[in-house]
Amino acid sequence: MLHQKIVLVDGLWSLVGSSNLDDRSYDINDEASVGIIDRGVAAQLKNAFDDDLRSSILVRLEAWNARSLWHKAEDWLSYRVNDQL
Repeated sequence: MLHQKIVLVDGLWSLVGSSNLDDRSYDINDEASVGIIDRGVAAQLKNAFDDDLRSSILVRLEAWNARSLWHKAEDWLSYRVNDQL
């Protein structure tokens, strides 16, 4: 599971970190992000994203709806405790 958040703007400016764009990340959680102005770094981050995208799996709505009862129960429980993590 990837946890980092990465924003690329115009192939120049990058934001990398663990922070979500919400109040909890900024007020409660010990998370941080760093802004970088460098075309080389932006290109490396884009290449890493493209590599991840190539190895990802597309999940269509029909497949998501057809997942097992056990999987649905795990998802439901995970959603219920998500704000505590």
